Amino acid sequence: MQQTSEINPLERRVEFVVPMADVERGIQARLINLKKTAKMAGFRAGRVPLDLVARQYGPSVRSDVLSEQVQKALSAAISEKNLRMAGQPMLEARDDSEPGVLGFTAVVEVYPEFDIADIGDVTLERPTLTVTEGHVDKTIETLRKQRMQYRVVDRPAELGDKVTLDFVGTENGIEFPGGTGNGVDLTLGSNAVVPEFEQAVLGMRAGEEKVADVRFPDDYSVAERAGKLVQFRITCRQVSAGELPMVDADFARQLGIEDGNLDRLRAEVTANLEREVRKRLDARLKERVMDVLVEAHRFDLPRGVVQQEMNRLADAARREMASIGLGEQNLPVEPEWFRDRAERRVRLGLVMGEVIARHELMAKPEQVRALIGEFAESYEDPEEVIRWHYRDNERLAQVSALVAENNVVQWVVQRARCVDTPIDFEELMGTRR
Repeated sequence: MQQTSEINPLERRVEFVVPMADVERGIQARLINLKKTAKMAGFRAGRVPLDLVARQYGPSVRSDVLSEQVQKALSAAISEKNLRMAGQPMLEARDDSEPGVLGFTAVVEVYPEFDIADIGDVTLERPTLTVTEGHVDKTIETLRKQRMQYRVVDRPAELGDKVTLDFVGTENGIEFPGGTGNGVDLTLGSNAVVPEFEQAVLGMRAGEEKVADVRFPDDYSVAERAGKLVQFRITCRQVSAGELPMVDADFARQLGIEDGNLDRLRAEVTANLEREVRKRLDARLKERVMDVLVEAHRFDLPRGVVQQEMNRLADAARREMASIGLGEQNLPVEPEWFRDRAERRVRLGLVMGEVIARHELMAKPEQVRALIGEFAESYEDPEEVIRWHYRDNERLAQVSALVAENNVVQWVVQRARCVDTPIDFEELMGTRR
């Protein structure tokens, strides 16, 4: 006998029974099988009497078989009612069972049922950018800066110089954690430190020492320092001026152009930049499509699935903290902090899955091959990268999931009202200061 009733929109109470005859048959079969290999003092292996086997192994066998029969009966009940179970059910034995059966009640959380929203009236901003010669020039200039060579100079430090510092930070005369450094290199103008600290270093010469008042910004990342006025005793050990390399054949060879041809260097930088811009534009568009899908679909979420995602995000945060030497004793991580993020991820996952299933947007083999080919383009041996992906089913599954996501993006783009919106190059590349 199976009965199902609704507790709330996402919870069902399922009542089912397990026939004791099935349990006893399962126990007997398991004991007979154990008898074949059972060992006991005074008997040869396989010759132990069944009643002695039952006496020694009976309780654990009964527990295992009962658990299997309960799961089997529950699965049958859930399957018969076409319930899409989310998470583990809560089981409770009933005390009103009829003779010969064991009755159980399971509270089962189910996935929500929802319709795919009509997004035809949704305005979707599609970021656009065409790579120009100026963008290529900026990229080459960035490559030059990455290969900057420094030489020690005997003059006051200027913007763009690299200074080597010792410093000790105090608050009310007491040193504070993280405020001390020895032999620290700082490039002036890099915005890598609090502005007042950098301002204090400007104009210092090697061997000079000074004490500077520095106020941390109100939004400083370390909460206990935010807005605080502290003092730094700063010693400048060395000032070095940067020299950019010439854009010549040697520079081209450093970037992998074996013959040093500058035209070939520019062509390769252009191709790489166009590929990177396309990838970033696609990522921006995907992010906006995800926002559209989340906002267009409002429905109850299974609490158990959200809790699992919160726990997963909290565990990831703990691992990240541990990797930089911070343990939970420094900052305990609570799953509740990640609720909003977890709910978004769960909602988006359900919507994406439904769109993919209903509109048959699963990844096709040729799409997977094309995407892997794109990944491989920027490597020295593209064919080896392609083979590397196809050697591992898990790697292929990850690419297939990306292809399916891209298919959903195109599905939304084809239905929403798309407005092309130019985007600034430096904003897209994350180089704006």
